[in-house]
Amino acid sequence: MAAFNHYLANARDRVRTVRRGGAAVIFSLDHSLAEDWYGKEPADPVTPERLYERRWARTVLEHVLEKLRLEYEGAEKSGLFEELKGFLAEKKAGDRAEIAARHGIGINAVDVSIHRLRRRYGELLREEIAQTVGRNEEIDDEIRYLIAIVAEGSPTV
Repeated sequence: MAAFNHYLANARDRVRTVRRGGAAVIFSLDHSLAEDWYGKEPADPVTPERLYERRWARTVLEHVLEKLRLEYEGAEKSGLFEELKGFLAEKKAGDRAEIAARHGIGINAVDVSIHRLRRRYGELLREEIAQTVGRNEEIDDEIRYLIAIVAEGSPTV
C-alpha cells in the first residue's frame, strides 16, 4: 500500500510539473533587439488606460450606430438613414433640401426625421451604457465621461 501511495504521489508531481511550465521550451530574450524595436517607435503620450477608454468609447458609439442602422433597415429606410446619419454629429452635415427632394418629402419632414434620429440614437446610447453600469443613476455620468473621451480626439491606433 505504501509503494502504491508513493507511486501516486510521484505521478501527481509529474502532472503538476507539466502544468507549471515543465513542458515549456525555454528561450533567451535578446534585450538589445527589444530595445532597438522600442527605440524606433514614435513617442506617444497616451497611456494604455486612456487608449483603452478611447477604443471603448468608439466601440460603444459604433455599436449604437449599427443598432440604429438596423432599425432603419427594418423600416425600409436605410437610404434615408445613410443621408441623415451625418446630422448626428454636425448641425449642417448636408443639404436638407436636396435630401427632401430625393426622398419626395418636405424640408420640415427632413428636420423631424433628423430630430427623431438624434432622439433614438440617444435612447439607444442610454440603453447601451445602462448595460455597463451598476445603477441607473450612473448612466448620465458615464455618458458625460464618454463624450469627454471622444472630445479628446480620435484614437491613435
